[in-house]
Amino acid sequence: MHQLHGSSVTYRVAVGPRQGRKVFTLQTMPPSDPEEWVGKVDGFSLHAGVATKSHERKKLERICRYIALQGCRVLRRLGIIASVPGRR
Repeated sequence: MHQLHGSSVTYRVAVGPRQGRKVFTLQTMPPSDPEEWVGKVDGFSLHAGVATKSHERKKLERICRYIALQGCRVLRRLGIIASVPGRR
C-alpha cells in the first residue's frame, strides 16, 4: 500500500507494464461550461459540481445513496441481490 501511495504522490504509474513511468498531467485546464459537468448513462446522471461540507451529514448521505443506487439496480437485475418488496 505504501508503494501505491508513493506513486500517486510522485505522479508515477504504480502497477503494470508502465510501472514507474511519469503520468501525463494537465497543469492548466481551459474554462468549461457547467453544462458539461453532468455525466448521463442509462438514466443515471451525476453532476460534478455537487459538493457538501463535512457538517452537512444529511446531504452527504443523500449523495452517497444516489451514487450507490445504480450499482444496486445492476446487482438486482443480475439476480445477485434480491429486491425488497415495496421498494423500487
